[in-house]
Formats: sequence, C-alpha cells, structure tokens
Amino acid sequence: MTRTKPPNDREGWISKIKLGSSTVYLIMNFTEPGRDEGQLIELLAKADEGNQGTADALSLTASLLLQYNCPPEKLVEKWRGMRFPPDSIGRGTSIPDAFARTIQKTLENRKEQK
Repeated sequence: MTRTKPPNDREGWISKIKLGSSTVYLIMNFTEPGRDEGQLIELLAKADEGNQGTADALSLTASLLLQYNCPPEKLVEKWRGMRFPPDSIGRGTSIPDAFARTIQKTLENRKEQK
C-alpha cells in the first residue's frame, strides 16, 4: 500500500455542523483538484471529552484511509445511519452519521462543479 500525503497547498471544503450544543467545522482537503483522496480534519468547539475524542478518532482514521486511497464513498457507506448517543445532534443520528452526511454532500457539490 502506498500513502499519498497531502501537499502543503490543497483544495478543500469547510462545513459547519451543529452537534447538540457543540459546533464542528469539518474540513475535507483533497490531494489534487478533481480527486477525492485527501484528509479529513475536524475542529470541535465547546465539546465534552467523549464527543471530542470520538470526532478526533474518526477524522484521524478517515484521513489515513483517504491517504491510502480508500474511496470517501466507502466511509459514507459505513458511517451513514449509525445511531448512538448523542442522538439529537442536528445533521445526523450520531457523530459518524453527521460526518457521513457532510462528506456525501461535499462529494455531490464537487461533482456538480465538474
């Protein structure tokens, strides 16, 4: 397996997600314009330790998977519909579900722009 590390300058999207009383800025960067490999970074503001840890672990794992050429659609497929506390988080039924919905929306927006 070969890892594609993101370049210093890269194309990206930033999405704001409400997770209960917390706000997440989910940043999806791409290795090259038009390609979906890249990295996922989240900045979680005012979160409890459990939510912060979950979001950090998901974004780190997703970044590595994307850098090893895992299609982002696979992340969406696996995370979409996951349901566990906190379940009233705004955009989804759990943090992975909220991330999946945001990634899917970002990918759809990128396809529309091509």
